[in-house]
Amino acid sequence: MIRTAALRLALAGAIAFAATGGAQALTLYKAFLDGAQEVPPVTTSATGFALLGLVDTQDRLSLEMTVEGIVIDDVLGIHIHAAPAGANGSIAFSVYGAGIGTTDPDTVVTPAAGGFSLVSEWGPGDDSFASLADNLGALRSEGLYLNVHTLEFNAGEIRGQIEAVPLPAAGFALLAGVGALAALRRARRA
Repeated sequence: MIRTAALRLALAGAIAFAATGGAQALTLYKAFLDGAQEVPPVTTSATGFALLGLVDTQDRLSLEMTVEGIVIDDVLGIHIHAAPAGANGSIAFSVYGAGIGTTDPDTVVTPAAGGFSLVSEWGPGDDSFASLADNLGALRSEGLYLNVHTLEFNAGEIRGQIEAVPLPAAGFALLAGVGALAALRRARRA
């Protein structure tokens, strides 16, 4: 189901990309989230998928995420943490906070039946925990992960290590999807 949702997001992004006439070059990243990646692992049926794009100026990281099996009312926080797989780390960026951390002003959450989706962006001024510039090395070396903290699992219910998407194997649709997300975010600010 999550992979289907990811493909739908990429296709929608490709259509939006064509409609906007293009965007900045991006380095793509992805994360598949589940309870098995938590430290220690947790038993849950919840899953998630995130697509991230680092613009070529390396000062903005866009995030588009879909979660199934967790409703947004049960979420205490969604963060990007700094640590490699198998280790817990400190919060680098607070995407959403309803009890742990704060909600970034760029974050837009859309509830759905049995889950939610969100878009956000880590950029200049979003450094109440740590700056994106200070975390670029960790991003490139798979030293960052997404974590969804819930009422039931305060330390985290699902987690996914952020990994580079190999190009050109990633395909044009993924590039277009994240590129369109970044372009639309910039257009909303203008």
